[in-house]
Amino acid sequence: MKDEYAVYLSNFTRSGRAFFQYLVGLCPNLNIDCSSSLYFDDIFFNKIKKEITYITIVRDPRDTIPSAIINEMVRDSKRVSINQTIMHYQRLYVDFYGKLLNKNNLIIIDFNDLINEPEKTMKAIHRVLKIEFVMNQRDKKRIFDENGHIHTSKIYQEYDKVKTLSNKKDYSPCLKTMNEMLQKKLQLNVF
Repeated sequence: MKDEYAVYLSNFTRSGRAFFQYLVGLCPNLNIDCSSSLYFDDIFFNKIKKEITYITIVRDPRDTIPSAIINEMVRDSKRVSINQTIMHYQRLYVDFYGKLLNKNNLIIIDFNDLINEPEKTMKAIHRVLKIEFVMNQRDKKRIFDENGHIHTSKIYQEYDKVKTLSNKKDYSPCLKTMNEMLQKKLQLNVF
């Protein structure tokens, strides 16, 4: 971890990191390391320091997991066992967020808030971090008015097949974990 950062984003794969990183780039007063994603081991979770704030974005696993599988298929150009991969990502999802659930120095962002209310979400982060809210207005207009940043797996041919297979799986443990996390989510309209 970089010493100059006091705030780190650590989130599950395909949960809005790229979009969040773009938004952070519009806010010159924010100094957040957005370079990390999933795959943290127990050493990482045990080293979470009290003086450092962590941000995580929570997205519905029924959307995140199919997207992750498509990304894996495209990135590695290989056939994957979709059923086994779904179960693998389900375990990762529960494990990842389960380890973060009881951390005190954590800001939890609802993926839907981030996508549907990006400016309010960024204002709320500034408020929690006690930083004056400033956002680059020229670039803000491009992203909010012209949909300047869309990162989706839905454009790939296999997406519908993966999504259909994924929807047949039991997501109960993942949804329980998601709901526990979202009970502690960042409140956008608190001043």
